[in-house]
Amino acid sequence: MAEAPSPTLASLPSELFCRVGDFLPAAEDLCPLLTALGSRNNHVSIEMFTRGRIDVVLRAMGEPVLSHRTPEGAGGVAQMIRLLHVLEKGEMKAWTTILSLAKCYGFIDSLPLTITPADIRQLPSKAQLARLPVSMGQYALFAHRLVNASGERLPLELGNDGEVRLEGLHLTVYDSQTLPLDHPFAKMFDVTDPPCTGAWAGLDFRCCRDLILWGLRSRGHTVAHTAAWELTSGNTAEEKAAVKHLTEPGDYVGVHYGGGVPHPDTHQADFVSCTWGQPLWRLIFLSGHRSTDTYAAQLLIMRDCHFCSVSLHTTEEPVSGMEGADRFPLTCEVAKRVMGAAAFLLFGRGE
Repeated sequence: MAEAPSPTLASLPSELFCRVGDFLPAAEDLCPLLTALGSRNNHVSIEMFTRGRIDVVLRAMGEPVLSHRTPEGAGGVAQMIRLLHVLEKGEMKAWTTILSLAKCYGFIDSLPLTITPADIRQLPSKAQLARLPVSMGQYALFAHRLVNASGERLPLELGNDGEVRLEGLHLTVYDSQTLPLDHPFAKMFDVTDPPCTGAWAGLDFRCCRDLILWGLRSRGHTVAHTAAWELTSGNTAEEKAAVKHLTEPGDYVGVHYGGGVPHPDTHQADFVSCTWGQPLWRLIFLSGHRSTDTYAAQLLIMRDCHFCSVSLHTTEEPVSGMEGADRFPLTCEVAKRVMGAAAFLLFGRGE
């Protein structure tokens, strides 16, 4: 008996194909459909098309941080369609930073992180995904894979009642209807990656991905720290301008938080404390946010009306025989370059 031809893209009625990207079928439901569609043949199979689309999305991330391994055949096509549904719903390139940092912080052994059939099977149900913002649905692909040597995790948990928990703590994720007009990040609302509140110390985050970055931060060595520096202290005009550039919320496009001029070759995340005067907190990742980086380093900044504090953390291996910040020459070099005239906050004025 001749082997049945593979299901093909041309076999799909156009109206059905347009809907398949928005549908998450169980593998057992999709297999009969694909078998039935195999009655016609074409040199471009559904399997090849779907696999190719996934590869395009992953290459568009710009750096090799994600790959996939799916079986061949109808069952594999079903899994690939589930995967493609999640990948194509929103911007995947933004995950390059998080996955690269996860590697440098020891939550991932190496990159690329390979998405397996088991990862696809554990995705939330279609109904649960519909209640999540796109960014959190994408995070569900690999959240369970992030674990470091100490057993620390950043798991995403979904309740049947729609509750979202990260690392076991309740999380409020806003949509366009529930986001308060006076929310600190109301003017930066992105439906695919909206502001959220909670999880850690009642903080308001600009977006869900920034919340995950906060969960990764401060792992490693503390290089230097300034507890509280008064903004009205005597400084040169250059120093005052540098501190303002480093710490002050931006007001471009009318936002009152989460702005500022991005620092070249860094990645920035902003959030505020909703428990005391809404001071701005800012994470500036100096290293670790690129897939080729070998260590992670970040500035953690707090700024309110009168004071600012700055601390520098790194996973760079300390140099033996040196003391203090000098043990971490690579981190200090990039921190001074990014901070400019504001570097005196951490390193004094004698450097």
